[in-house]
Amino acid sequence: MDKKRLFSDYIFNLIRMILNIGLPVIVLPYVMNRIGPENYGIFSYTNSVVSYFCMIAVLGIPEYAARVVARERLSESLDHTVTEIFLFQFLSVSVALVSFFLFFFPFAAPEYKKAYMVLSIMIFSGYLNVEWFYVGTQKFKFMAVRGMSIKILNVAAMFLFITRGDDYFHYTLITSLTTLGNSVVNMGGFIPRIQLGKWRSLNLKRHFKPVMVLFSLSVAGLINASIDKTLTGLLVGPLYVGFYALGFRLSRIVLQLFTALNNIIYPRVTSYLARKDEAQSAKLITFNMDYIFMLSLPIVLGIVLYGQDIIRMLFDPEMAPAGTSLMILSFIVPFQAIKRLVRQQILLPRDKDKIILYITIGGIVVNVILNLFLVPRYFHMGAAVATLIMEAADVIFSLWYIKRVFNVRILKLTQLKYFLATPLILIPYYLYSIKREISLWELLVIVMVSSILYFTGLLILRDDLFYKITRKLIKKILS
Repeated sequence: MDKKRLFSDYIFNLIRMILNIGLPVIVLPYVMNRIGPENYGIFSYTNSVVSYFCMIAVLGIPEYAARVVARERLSESLDHTVTEIFLFQFLSVSVALVSFFLFFFPFAAPEYKKAYMVLSIMIFSGYLNVEWFYVGTQKFKFMAVRGMSIKILNVAAMFLFITRGDDYFHYTLITSLTTLGNSVVNMGGFIPRIQLGKWRSLNLKRHFKPVMVLFSLSVAGLINASIDKTLTGLLVGPLYVGFYALGFRLSRIVLQLFTALNNIIYPRVTSYLARKDEAQSAKLITFNMDYIFMLSLPIVLGIVLYGQDIIRMLFDPEMAPAGTSLMILSFIVPFQAIKRLVRQQILLPRDKDKIILYITIGGIVVNVILNLFLVPRYFHMGAAVATLIMEAADVIFSLWYIKRVFNVRILKLTQLKYFLATPLILIPYYLYSIKREISLWELLVIVMVSSILYFTGLLILRDDLFYKITRKLIKKILS
């Protein structure tokens, strides 16, 4: 395992992921305090509906294509394969656009039509969505630089064009154009790979079956990810969608710390398994699992302790109810990270797409039942609890499956060290902030002190992962 390359790719991919979601979250207080929770709820609701058509546009192509490209990236047939996949994707996006404007848009509620029209840009951008090529070929530096450039433009547009009292239109337009801009830039390095001159030898049919299996998985996954906002909007209105969506959005920025590493390990695990190298694959998975526990546990406890303070500092008082959603949804961070690890590093490389589909469908059933029961009674908090229970059930079943079928255990006794060290961050909370409101600067100081206490605890417990990282950093500094 090339640890230096792995670390470099992680840094670049982490930058890309933080920019993809981090910068909008930094700008989110500015936007929310100008358009209000109800307008943000309208955006979240219509976006959740349009996302179904975006899913039709790309089918299961991103997951399938990244896996195929990772396996063939050193092969002479790579250009031929990516051309076939690109043309297959062109057809699917065309079907999605026709379906949207022919069967959905004419019958949509009039008050939402403006938002739907603008968001249709995101469906169109599927024509140019070749992110899978760069993931499969591990071009994380390019993706990071591209993401930084597009997001800087995104932030500038937010501050220039969104004013107090504005509705959702400008925010929706900027979000849609950002998606399109990413896709346009991606095409620059992809166009030379297209071999349309050899169209007679192209075989699109061979991709149909695996793509459709992953498409079914994408459908199930997207329904599972969007059903909470859709049902909340239908059952109690867009205001509570806004409260829920804000808590959900803030919790997602934390998840990017784990998505960044997961995305670079996935093509490597796929490549190792293609060469029957189970040992290197197992090392990467163990490393990722330790990393998830090391960072997620103190972060979750920190959000529970200071979630209400974060909402109070960043947003107008009318957004205060979102604090409860944020605190509840913070618990999904480790579950989501573990779920992605199991799927992308254990099941997908072994072509167990159907198993993931069955697990996801089970999650949809649980999610719908819980939302129908909890949302009318507890509003946005009910939606948050339903999401948390569904994610926990998904992970528990997944862990049971990989242990039973592959005899793979990713939970180890050594990970108890992270549970033992996490309570140390309670010390500054009880000493300083439990009985008073704190300022942003005070919170930053508390986070720094809590981090020092936590990582000191890991050093005392001689945690292998953190101990090795610290030792390497000290050697580099001294040298």
